[in-house]
Amino acid sequence: MPAKKISATSKSALPFTASHASLLVGGTDQTLRRVTLGLAVLGWVLADIRAGFGKLVHVSPFQYVALQAIARVTTDDPWTTQSVARHFRVTKAFVSMELKPLIAKDLIRADPTANDKRSKIFSLTEHGTHALVALAPVQQKINDLLYSQFDSAGLVQLGETIERMLTDAEQASEYLKQLLASRKFEIE
Repeated sequence: MPAKKISATSKSALPFTASHASLLVGGTDQTLRRVTLGLAVLGWVLADIRAGFGKLVHVSPFQYVALQAIARVTTDDPWTTQSVARHFRVTKAFVSMELKPLIAKDLIRADPTANDKRSKIFSLTEHGTHALVALAPVQQKINDLLYSQFDSAGLVQLGETIERMLTDAEQASEYLKQLLASRKFEIE
């Protein structure tokens, strides 16, 4: 049975998906819907790219981004299980499970910290460096294509916008988790 086509009348009967006037461009939520859909599709495409990079290095998508972060992202604190988990907004157990193969493949090493021998500081190995050097030409081509519309200032602005959006997204996600846990709102 073919899907029913939604008429303009039934679309106009739907309530807006936001209530703040600043999000209702031209009196509708169409721009917000396009932005939200675009971000979702962009997320899927970026996940596919990350998975492709991971396949080239023979690691999972998360292992790939963790490897890149450990190798390239400068932070105030060293990369530990806790800092990786905090950075990627996942659990420490997940990080431990995902980083073990990187250690086994000699892409990263885990050295004990001075204060707590149970805690490890992760760093790139010589083999990991070799793998990322070999991958760099592919990354350069992909990133040149992916970010071609940006200049330096635009890229900085995008980074700042993403950081603010992550904070907002975490608040929105937490609200939804609380709503789901309360079971006060269900659609029949």
